[in-house]
Amino acid sequence: MLGTATLVVAAIFAVASAILLTAVWDNLHEASQCVLKRDQRQFMLMRDERMPFAVRAVLIVSGTSVVVLLGAAHYPSSLAGEFVMFSTAFVLTLCYLVVTTLQRVMVNPWFRERVPPDWLSQSADQYFNISLSTEDDG
Repeated sequence: MLGTATLVVAAIFAVASAILLTAVWDNLHEASQCVLKRDQRQFMLMRDERMPFAVRAVLIVSGTSVVVLLGAAHYPSSLAGEFVMFSTAFVLTLCYLVVTTLQRVMVNPWFRERVPPDWLSQSADQYFNISLSTEDDG
C-alpha cells in the first residue's frame, strides 16, 4: 500500500509539474516575442503573472508527501535509503524551483539585457492607468 500511495502522489506531482512547466515555458516564449517585437502592451500584460498559491500548495504538499512516504519505506541499508531520499528530494525541489523561477520574467538575465528599463520598473497598474484607491466617488 505504501508503494501505491507513493506512486499516486508522485504522479500528481509529475502531472502538475509538467502542466505548469509547459504553461510557464509558453508564457516565457510569448514574453520574449513581445520583447523582440517591442510590444510593450502585451509584455506588460504578461510580466507580473504568477501561479496562484493553491497551485504552489499542490506542488509543495505532493512533493513533501512523496519524500515522507519514501522515508517510511524499508531499505536494505541506510545508505540506500539516504540515496533514495536525497535524490528524490533534490529532483522534486529542482522541478519546483525551475517552474517558479521561469515564471519570474523580471529577474531573467535575457530579459534584463534586452527589455527597456522603463518596461521593468513601471508598474502594470500605472501603465494601464488602474486606480488602486478604495474610495467611492458617490
